[in-house]
Amino acid sequence: QNPDDDDAKKYCDGIAVDIKRELFRKAQKLQAEEKISEAEEIYASISLEPPITDDIRVGIASNWGACLMGLGRKYEALQSFNIAIELKPDCLPAHFNRGLLFKSDNQFSEACIEFEEALKLKPTLAAALTGLLECFAQLHRSQDLLDLSTKILDENTLVDDFRPLFYRALAHYRMGAYLLG
Repeated sequence: QNPDDDDAKKYCDGIAVDIKRELFRKAQKLQAEEKISEAEEIYASISLEPPITDDIRVGIASNWGACLMGLGRKYEALQSFNIAIELKPDCLPAHFNRGLLFKSDNQFSEACIEFEEALKLKPTLAAALTGLLECFAQLHRSQDLLDLSTKILDENTLVDDFRPLFYRALAHYRMGAYLLG
């Protein structure tokens, strides 16, 4: 067939998408098995350029970022999460992982923004709730810390987790100390 033929092009594009999808699945499996370096190599080999479906493109960007973060390659991880969010603004894993990345670099204000975005998408995400509590504590945002920890305790969102109690007590202490001091 003529490679410029529309049907031939669609056929070739379909094969290219199938190959990328299969590589994506293989990398996901390796990532689940905590073979992060191997998974990262596969993610890095998959082009995000067309032909590719949007869901695979977002998944690759987000998962690749998680691998890069696990390998300590923070700047590259951030770039990967940014791509995922650019492609899909409501990408929960990318927002959450950006929050973890910012928190690990003591960029607590930025981390708060990302954890709050993640919580807009999934209000009961335990790791985002605790990440946000930790950031509020680091930033001495005592009223926010008190409000969030009280909400978590009232709604019983984090069952068997002592941190909301601790952070509520810390907020009360700080607010009392500021009132007295």
